[in-house]
Amino acid sequence: MRHNDPYIAEVYHPEDGQSSGNWLAVITLLVAMAALLIGVVALYQVEKLRSAEGQWELRKQQAQAEAEIAYRKRQAELRAEAEAAAERLKTVPVVSPPIREVVKKTGPAVVTVRALVAQPWGIPGERGQLLRPHGEGSGVIIRRRDQTAYVLTNNHVVQQGQRIEVILPSGKSLYADLDHVYTDPPTDLAVVELDVHDVPDLVVAELAPDGSYAVGDWVVAIGSPFGLQHSVTVGVISAVGRTRIGRLDDVEMIQTDAAINPGNSGGPLLDMQGRVVGISTAILSGTGEFAGIGLAIPVETVRKVLDPLIEPPHQVQRGYLGVALAELREADRDRLKLPGGVIVMEVVPQEAADRAGIMPGDIIIRFNGREVHSVEQLRRWIMETPPGTEVLIEVARLGRRGQQLEFQTLKVKLSERPALQPLRLPR
Repeated sequence: MRHNDPYIAEVYHPEDGQSSGNWLAVITLLVAMAALLIGVVALYQVEKLRSAEGQWELRKQQAQAEAEIAYRKRQAELRAEAEAAAERLKTVPVVSPPIREVVKKTGPAVVTVRALVAQPWGIPGERGQLLRPHGEGSGVIIRRRDQTAYVLTNNHVVQQGQRIEVILPSGKSLYADLDHVYTDPPTDLAVVELDVHDVPDLVVAELAPDGSYAVGDWVVAIGSPFGLQHSVTVGVISAVGRTRIGRLDDVEMIQTDAAINPGNSGGPLLDMQGRVVGISTAILSGTGEFAGIGLAIPVETVRKVLDPLIEPPHQVQRGYLGVALAELREADRDRLKLPGGVIVMEVVPQEAADRAGIMPGDIIIRFNGREVHSVEQLRRWIMETPPGTEVLIEVARLGRRGQQLEFQTLKVKLSERPALQPLRLPR
């Protein structure tokens, strides 16, 4: 209904059909625009997710391709080595290994090491204290400087002693107070500093070059098993790179079938040139006695530790991230489309990881550009990096909605690893 009064503005009423049509058109347009906007946002999120998935799928494929190339290369190397060895064996005469000469060369450098502790002694009214052996192991003279000699042994051989006695092959005893005993619990190595001003003819053992030994090589172990000084046993290197042995998780051990028993700890494992390739340290056995698996700390580890222990401040400095780590399960790696990584369970307050912004739940996937595949691997890389070094650590972190991973590369300045509790192994 319309008003004819010229002073009254034209009014549109609901029953007016033209007005209803205009409003429907506007509403339809708004709905269409909203649907289009939602579609664009959804398409963007899908493309973003596809891009991330595609990136990690590509990275996974690249890692698999690199692994396949490495496998094929190693297989080709093994075949070439086998064929070359087969040819050499046709002409190499069968001879006995020169065990006698090896023992003559390095045996005089092998010593017995005793950890002495004070025990009450005497009769009532005249009591005192007497130093008695608490434990006994072996060692090897590894260096001499003027009137000072350095004996390499195991930390667990000397750790409970109040004074250390070193018995030379000649039978002469030398003594060291604890302020001349330098230890490195993470590797279970120790150095005893001795005054040898009245021992003119000491024999010093030779360290083998890094990587100079291999599985199948003959080796000789010399030590004092069960107190039987200067016992010699012979075997071969059964394996290299053994890890996760007790608390020596950070050391890749040499495995040998040369008999090692309590008392051999700290003694040398020698190659056929009489050079030290390892330090006898532990056995795997259900009885506590030798069962065919002896373990030695390799010369590569010895060489890294020796100079820092001998030189002031007589300690080995190692990098420290300040996190508790756990392996990332294969199912989780596949679900998250990650080629590897380890998960951060805890972060130590005020340490390197905490200062850099690493949080519990983060997945560490790269350390200084190298892909991380195990906790053991990452721990070793961290330990080998000096404190104060800045490293790049790439982490994957679930976003706020808990569905999509976000990736960050953090600059971390490593702390110094704190001292560990003493390692306890049978002597």
